[in-house]
This record gives sequence, C-alpha cells and structure tokens, in this order.
Amino acid sequence: FYIHGISRGIISQYGGGTSTLDVYKSDENMEIRTGRGLYSGGVFSTGYGTNFWSNPKFQRVSYLLKSSLPDRPSSFPTISPAPSAPPLYFLGSSAYNSNGNTGMGGIMFDIKALNDVEINQLTWQFNGGYGGSYTYACYKKTALGAHTDTDMFDSSKWTLIASGSAENVWDSGAVTSPFSVEVPSGEVQAFYIHGISRGIISQYGGGTSTLDVYKSDENMEIRTGRGLYSGGVFSTGYGTNYLSNPKFQMVTYQLKPYPSNPPTIYPTTSPTLPAPTPFSLGSSTYDSSGNTGMGGIMFDIKALNDVEINQLTWQFNGGYGGSYTYACYKKTALGAHTDT
Repeated sequence: FYIHGISRGIISQYGGGTSTLDVYKSDENMEIRTGRGLYSGGVFSTGYGTNFWSNPKFQRVSYLLKSSLPDRPSSFPTISPAPSAPPLYFLGSSAYNSNGNTGMGGIMFDIKALNDVEINQLTWQFNGGYGGSYTYACYKKTALGAHTDTDMFDSSKWTLIASGSAENVWDSGAVTSPFSVEVPSGEVQAFYIHGISRGIISQYGGGTSTLDVYKSDENMEIRTGRGLYSGGVFSTGYGTNYLSNPKFQMVTYQLKPYPSNPPTIYPTTSPTLPAPTPFSLGSSTYDSSGNTGMGGIMFDIKALNDVEINQLTWQFNGGYGGSYTYACYKKTALGAHTDT
C-alpha cells in the first residue's frame, strides 16, 4: 500500500527497521511490515531514494476476515437488480493558478447543453483564506436562456439552488452543496456564484462576449461570464461589461435520461445476513517518538488468513482541525513493493 499527503505532508517514524521484510506489527491474521518514506515532491517522488526506512507508525489497518463473510443464500430472489448510479462527468478545473486572476464578488456565466444533462455541483476559489470556511450563494436563472444585461441584476429572475458555508481548500478551492438542475439538449442555463463573507477570484477578461466558449466537451459548453461587484449579491458596481472567464468553475454533471430499461420489480424482502466482525491492527494515535515529516509512506501487508482490507489511517504533518487532500494506492499486482 502507498499513502501520500497531497496538500500537506504526513508524519511517520524514520528508521526502526532495516528491511521491508521486518515485521512491525502483527496479529493472528496479518503482518504489517517496515515501509519506506517517499519525498514530498508529488506522488511517487524519487527524492528519498529506496532506503528511507520508515515504520508505518500511524497506519491502522481496518479489515474483515473473509471466512466471516456469509455466503449468498440460494433463496435470494433471482430478479433484475436495481439500476446502478449514473456515471458523473466533470468539465473545467478548480485547481489554483495565478495567471490573470482578479478579485470580485461573484461570477455569472452560461452553460449550453449539447446533450440532455443534469448539473449537480459547481466549484470556485475564494479570494485567499485557505483552510477557512466562508459563506456563499449559488443561483440559477429561473427561466432557461442566457443571462442578459436586463436580468443579471434582477434577483426576481433567479432561484437560489445552494448556499451556506464551504471550506476553501488550498489548490482545489470550494464546492457547492449538491443540487439538481436539468438542462435539455440545445438549451442554455445561466448560473451565478457569489462569495458572501469573502469575495472570490476569477480571470478578468479572456473573452469578448458571453457567447464565447471558454471550455467544452461532447456534452456541454461553458461560456465566458461576467464578474459582479462585492457589494452584496446582484450588485451593479461593475456594470454589464466586466467580462470574466469562469476559470475555477468545475461543473459536475450526469447525462440524462437514465437508467435505460430500468427493472419494473425489485425484491421486497431478502434474508437478513449477520454483519461480519471488524478487525483492526496498528494505531493512528499521535505520539512524538521518532517522528519525521515525509510526503508519503509505502509498506507491505502479508495476510496470514484470507482478509478484506477496508481502510487505512495516517497522520498529516500538523494542521490539526483542517482538511487536506491525499491519495492512497495499492500495488496492482500482489507482491511486495520493490526498488523497481
């Protein structure tokens, strides 16, 4: 396994073993072995080389014994299963970069559907204050169609679809609470995001008209928008010509209609199965003995019985109370990780 802190490094115990074959902790079902620390210069960074031995000190492994998982009863109904959730699509990016940024109160922009879509979330970047949470409001224009000079400041033409408090995460920005806005193919839907307790940033200029396509895929177009002043929602302070590309607006959406050919009946009863017994090995409790900072840690687990591993823990390097991004990998093929 390999856990890496993306927006903040992790801590573990430097040394404590001489080989990745050394058993650091074990129980009757598995062994956790000495691992290797990886440098903080991005995932799979080579900066520490292959000999930065590190015990997986804060890696608690949650798992189930496969033998405790009940077999599927033969008396289960053999009818069509419930339809799976439709896949999510993403257009745009919320990742921070400084090119052409300017502060503003909010941004208003249009999306044209090229297929029937259901839009579920939008992102943005607050103007600084990373790690904090700030209030926002997100609107859709009530009627389908692009926003115009005459309706962009008229709150009666807009419907609030998400609001509240959102954390401004370094690099990835903030995201609305989930909502549902369906846009038929060929139609245009206007959106408006405004920072309430802290303004937002976006890219000033970059387009000459709100008809300009800023980003697109096979299902939709995101068009150049207009920045709004920070003097409250629907503020007229910038007028109607403050063109701004929706630089940090990543759109999460689904294709409609779905699902195709859903089953007409589902099981009304099913046998009650006993819950399998959860196990854990290791500890994530903080102590300062032998700690060192690193980007991530790679380590091996040997199963002594058939197991199903469900979760892993770690300690970020400080920043308690905040939320930070991470990535967790397994080696695709069974076997220990190696120098190569």
